[in-house]
Amino acid sequence: RIWTCMESVRFLEFEDRKRPLGAAANPTSGPIDSPIGGPTRRPASLLTREETTVIERLRGRVAQVAPERALVDVHGVGFGVHVSTATASRLPPPGEEVTLVVRTLLPRGEDLVLYGFPTDEEAALFDRLCAVSGVGPAVALRLLAITPARLTEAIRAREVKPLQQAPGVGAKIARRIITELAEALPPPEEPAGPAARAADPQREGLITAFSNLQFSDRRRVEEAVDAVIAELPDETMEARFRAALARLAPRGTR
Repeated sequence: RIWTCMESVRFLEFEDRKRPLGAAANPTSGPIDSPIGGPTRRPASLLTREETTVIERLRGRVAQVAPERALVDVHGVGFGVHVSTATASRLPPPGEEVTLVVRTLLPRGEDLVLYGFPTDEEAALFDRLCAVSGVGPAVALRLLAITPARLTEAIRAREVKPLQQAPGVGAKIARRIITELAEALPPPEEPAGPAARAADPQREGLITAFSNLQFSDRRRVEEAVDAVIAELPDETMEARFRAALARLAPRGTR
């Protein structure tokens, strides 16, 4: 009996060595157990688009922030997440908590790649952009750096030039995006009236803060603050201030 067991072990070891490193015994039999908890998917070469949803949301503390990448610490595990430059500018400083909506991609023969977004709406726009021929994830992130609201507005209005502000987007791709998405995007929300805007307790505080920083064009300040409040309804005042500052500072209106 002992000899039979040993021969069985040797046979299994031999079969395991015959498989490529990291391959499952039967890659077409569905999910396999993962040492980090939960099932993993089949190899990337066998994945369909519907099977690429591995991580959908991350909540942890910011460890590092770069212009197009963030490192999020989730209980001691660092997740590298690709983000747009607009999202990177709105992330809290290292050590503070952040929640990101995530899209997980498994390119053929490559490592798992995470893309992070502050809202479900921005993630959905990323999905739509990636579905356009010639627009990959990297280009989609550069387009989102224009800000989702301005990008959506330009696509609906069939304006080519705003899309060409994104590196790697020429007139041909811009027109293709407009052709495929202009009618597919959800209708715009009705803008909030003066009473609704005034009801936000942070609005006047943000406007006053910019006034104290010598931003003299009150109309532009109000427009930036109102746009940020609409885009970030659940964010803190500090996060909203950083987002509004990103809209105002580059144009040098201090």
